[in-house]
Amino acid sequence: MPIIERVVAAIVAAIIAIAVGGGSSSSSVAYPTQIQTLVTATAAPAPPTVSTTVPPTVPTTVPPTSTTVEAHVEVIEPRYDLPVIPGMETALCGHWWRTALEVGWKEEHLPVIDRIMWNETRCQHDAVSSTKDYGLMQINKSVWESVAAEHGWSMEDLLTPQNGLAMGIVVYNAALDAGWCGFQPWFMSGEYCR
Repeated sequence: MPIIERVVAAIVAAIIAIAVGGGSSSSSVAYPTQIQTLVTATAAPAPPTVSTTVPPTVPTTVPPTSTTVEAHVEVIEPRYDLPVIPGMETALCGHWWRTALEVGWKEEHLPVIDRIMWNETRCQHDAVSSTKDYGLMQINKSVWESVAAEHGWSMEDLLTPQNGLAMGIVVYNAALDAGWCGFQPWFMSGEYCR
């Protein structure tokens, strides 16, 4: 018998001896009593394959979760990469100043709007108070819901920064039309009409 066949035969005999009875008797692994091995001069025996099955009581997939998202509410985060508006860098809610300008607030109003947003919501665009005040400007539902509806907004729409700030302009203009200071509707959170 050539040397390669003797080495392979010795390896196979050792594997068979270990598998059949050479292992520890305290092992919980059951070894087959017969092993069929095909030995050739050019290939070593293939390692045994292990097959496992998952018990039917164990779920194999994670059930999907459902999340309801209102399609009409789009939250846009403030941008920090645009040129600085004077006073914005020291403002409490300066990251909303550009959005305020985009919806129509005047630059000279920004410091007052900043104080209102801070005092009312600490700059949180999605704030809803226990008295049903909505958004950055805390627009009161019982007073302004029908006016918001005239502009096509529900109160939940005011949680979007653009809508909430735009509705703030509507409230400001209504106060001016009544002969008041435009910021009078927010008098409960601070003195804005000096």
